[in-house]
Amino acid sequence: MPKIQVTEENGRSRIVAFGRKVENRPELFVTVKSSSESSSIAKVIVRDADPETYYSVSDLLSGRIVTDGYISGEILRKEGFEAALNGFGSTVYWIAPK
Repeated sequence: MPKIQVTEENGRSRIVAFGRKVENRPELFVTVKSSSESSSIAKVIVRDADPETYYSVSDLLSGRIVTDGYISGEILRKEGFEAALNGFGSTVYWIAPK
C-alpha cells in the first residue's frame, strides 16, 4: 500500500487519504475523504513517488487534471498535490508516471 500523508491548510485533521497500487503497474489510486461540513483544501503527499519520475494527477470523479502538465516525484514526495473537497466530500485521484 502506498505511503500517503495529508496536510490541511487550516491545520484541522478532518481529511483522510489512502492509496492503492495497480498490481504490476506503476499507476496508483488515492482516495481522499472529508468529515468536515465545509469545503476543504489539503495537500496530498505521496511518499513512495520516485523523485526522478514525472507524474500526471487527475481527479477521476470530476475528470479534472489536477496538475498543470506533469509534477515531479520529488515535489509529490515533499509538497504533494492540492486536493479540494466539498463538505463531507470524497474523490479519487489517479496518479500515473509520464
